[in-house]
Amino acid sequence: MNFDGASSPLAHYLWITKPAPPERRGPRIGVILREQEDPRGIWVERVIPDSPAEKAGLLPGDQFLATDGKEAKRVKEIQDALAERGWGKEVTVTIVRNGSKKEVTVILPSLKD
Repeated sequence: MNFDGASSPLAHYLWITKPAPPERRGPRIGVILREQEDPRGIWVERVIPDSPAEKAGLLPGDQFLATDGKEAKRVKEIQDALAERGWGKEVTVTIVRNGSKKEVTVILPSLKD
């Protein structure tokens, strides 16, 4: 197919959409997570400064095990759990840090934050 001097349009429709409004997105705690297959798990790669995660004391290198007692093996499961919990609520995350299991309470941002 030659597009030089094409007489027909390259597309019939162009859809322009707005980003999802905040109420449709789930709350975020301010971490960059990394999934690994070997050893299997989810690790905190980076904590965003002044985020709910930093305020709760999460650190790079922490391994996520669960949110509100529900095991998490994929980043999507953590995102879904935060969305289910809702804006402005508390969520308990279970992590492993330096070989020790620990529970940390994170206060999710409010919708207006």
